Amino acid sequence: MVDSASGGKVTIGPIQVASHESIGNVQARVFAWLQENEPELAAAWAHGVTLCIDGEPVQEVVRIFEARAGQISMVPVPPPPPREEVEEDAEGEEGEEGKEGKEEGQRALEESAGAIFEAGETALLGRRAWLKELRSKDKEVPDERLLVGLLCSAFPTNFARRDSPQGRSHTTATSSKAFISKRSVNWIKKDQEDPVGSQLEGASWWLYADQRLFNGQLALLETTYLTDWDVALFGGIRSRVGEDTFELNGWIDVECDGDRTRQLVLKLREELQQAPVWLAIGASWDRIAQAAVARSKALFSLLGDALVGREPDKEQREYLKTWTLPEIKEGDKALGATEDQRQELEEMLMKKTVA
Repeated sequence: MVDSASGGKVTIGPIQVASHESIGNVQARVFAWLQENEPELAAAWAHGVTLCIDGEPVQEVVRIFEARAGQISMVPVPPPPPREEVEEDAEGEEGEEGKEGKEEGQRALEESAGAIFEAGETALLGRRAWLKELRSKDKEVPDERLLVGLLCSAFPTNFARRDSPQGRSHTTATSSKAFISKRSVNWIKKDQEDPVGSQLEGASWWLYADQRLFNGQLALLETTYLTDWDVALFGGIRSRVGEDTFELNGWIDVECDGDRTRQLVLKLREELQQAPVWLAIGASWDRIAQAAVARSKALFSLLGDALVGREPDKEQREYLKTWTLPEIKEGDKALGATEDQRQELEEMLMKKTVA
């Protein structure tokens, strides 16, 4: 409970919270609840809310589940200092050299546009080049686009939908008016053309690492442009299958051009979810699990070929066609290494990972 604007008490919730979420997401959802259910209090706390335990701001969501009754409280986010004061202080501390260095670093960050390269490479992609690379079939850096799928798996709930190519507002699971933060390389000033949006048709999907409230507006941080396949294959924690569509995270409807495509997407999602389990079991030299890992590697290699427009590898295709689950007969060893071999390898790994 918190004090209301009229001096009474307000009970907050219920609000669903998951331990894997960031504290920024949770606080944004709490503020969205206030806007919908307690508009007067939300107006008084226009800059957002901060969750506290024993008076200290919560740093990790898991601590909320560990807290006892009466330990959790909520306070408003203080308003930011006036813009003029901030600029004057910054200029006074940085000086001309610091200002030039900051501008140079900002230009380099904007030019990179989220492109990922191997260590030692110095090339930078602008926004247009990055978007072109996402769609290109050039084999020079074919696997860079697949890293977006890994980002989706790392943030499976952090999706935002932009209804129009040049739109500024985005819909998320908790808000219908979220904006890309000025700190993101994908932020565009109002008087500038959006180089990504100018190449899109219709709605688009974006991934974000976190969200924050600034001056009462929900801002998306560290954004990345996504294709429809990125969302359908790698997105979402929860899924619900219907007759013609399936739903992700309770709000994203995935429509396919036919039942065959829908079954393919669902099967690939199942394979992607099971692969880490087989990999973990295979680390103990389990022969069945290691065979399943080898199959997953071949399958995902072909999936990568399809996503980047390459010709599927014939050897991988033949391997999958002829792959069978190994049979372990009575008396055979289920583990593919002896006890001495496993102990030797474990000792070697310990020397490399433990200081």
